[in-house]
Amino acid sequence: MLKQFIVLLFLSISCSVAYKSDYEYHPDAGAWFKLHRVTATWQQAFFRCHNEGALLASPTTEKMLRAMQRLLQDNRVGANLHYIGTHSKFSPGHFVALEGTPIENMPVMDMVDILNTQDGDCLTMTDTVINVNTCMKELPYICYRTQEMSQNNTECGTFDEDYQLDASTGSCYKIHTKPRTWSDANSMCVTEGGSLAVLNDEEEARIIQKMFSKITMNSTEFKEYDSLYIGLQDWDGSGTWLSIRGEPIQELYNNWNKPKPTYEAFDEYCGVITSTGMIDNIGCDRLSVFVCEKDPDNVRYSVEHQEQDNE
Repeated sequence: MLKQFIVLLFLSISCSVAYKSDYEYHPDAGAWFKLHRVTATWQQAFFRCHNEGALLASPTTEKMLRAMQRLLQDNRVGANLHYIGTHSKFSPGHFVALEGTPIENMPVMDMVDILNTQDGDCLTMTDTVINVNTCMKELPYICYRTQEMSQNNTECGTFDEDYQLDASTGSCYKIHTKPRTWSDANSMCVTEGGSLAVLNDEEEARIIQKMFSKITMNSTEFKEYDSLYIGLQDWDGSGTWLSIRGEPIQELYNNWNKPKPTYEAFDEYCGVITSTGMIDNIGCDRLSVFVCEKDPDNVRYSVEHQEQDNE
């Protein structure tokens, strides 16, 4: 529970800061870049970029290389190893970028020493060197998104059209129908620029319930799930129910489906909203569908610099 408390405390602090564009636009490369300082394995890095609508970056062109080097130098991490999106996982001995460019065709061969596949299948880079590493190390990495990949931000500040703005609450919501554990569900929401939804009042609970009912009515696949994970957890395992922002349940929507939470099985410390609009608790490791909430002012790809560049 201490680990969960630390993670949730970090999330509650991060939710209170002012939003800015996640990605920085580099006009020379015609792309947005984001340096991820929170480390991950290569595959985790790939999926985190993917879930942000981006790609794990590789220095496939001179402009891409310069932009990536500048990003590392500007953030004073130029000498640190960072994963790039070039690997030999599919064809051992052949290092190819996710875009399909072989390492031999990239403007980086003077940065390469020896690519020994016995050292691993994934490439890392500093601002001056590219070498081979195991894909299982946890390292920082860079995601990017080109103008060609980019779509217009919706009114929710994201390219993801599944997020829908509700005028009455001022928040955007998205129901994920791929079941995950509570922790993985919130990680997915954070990756998308939000968090698991926090139900402030009865009106917000009705909005989520209505969205959930619409999905279950239109698909038999999800009828087995009668609840959605929300941003509510028993922080210390003894009845201290707080939102992911640290708000006590007494200050939020708290219409439980029983007089008080009961713990019929171990680790039932995570909150859900049921299909009937009530709050309940289930095991945090149970796979469940979930609902994310996003502030529309949290813009993933700011087009301001792109527009100035095109003028």
